[in-house]
Amino acid sequence: MTTMMSPVTVRFKQAFDALSSLQPPLAPNEYTFGILLNAFARSGVVERCEPLMAQMRRDGVPVTAVAYTTAIKGCVNALDMRAAWAHLDQLLAAMLKLVDPSDVGVSGRVFRAVSELLAHLCKQLLETCDVFVENFSPRVGDGFGLDW
Repeated sequence: MTTMMSPVTVRFKQAFDALSSLQPPLAPNEYTFGILLNAFARSGVVERCEPLMAQMRRDGVPVTAVAYTTAIKGCVNALDMRAAWAHLDQLLAAMLKLVDPSDVGVSGRVFRAVSELLAHLCKQLLETCDVFVENFSPRVGDGFGLDW
């Protein structure tokens, strides 16, 4: 039994294959992966973001803050808050790896303070989105006769 791929997935595969077939081969970098992540996020195919980010890690391509926030944005837009939280946790863990625990100077203290503030703000934003989605989503609102 063959599985049908969506037209969007077919186009992504064609683009990726075209890049791979260049002579000499063009290795994907964080920008080419970022383009694919953004396309998946904007088209609502967010379940493809994590495997693509895993591919980045396997290929030795850095998974940047831009990649994480692109995946988070796509998940929030798709109302997949569980995946958005997972990507946020991965982003925060990656940020903490950048902190040198022995750095007691100004730069280390500033970085830790900014990291903690960012973590707090991101969690508040996602909690707000959770509440909005649960209480005011058009998918929910339709059942209550709300006029969107």
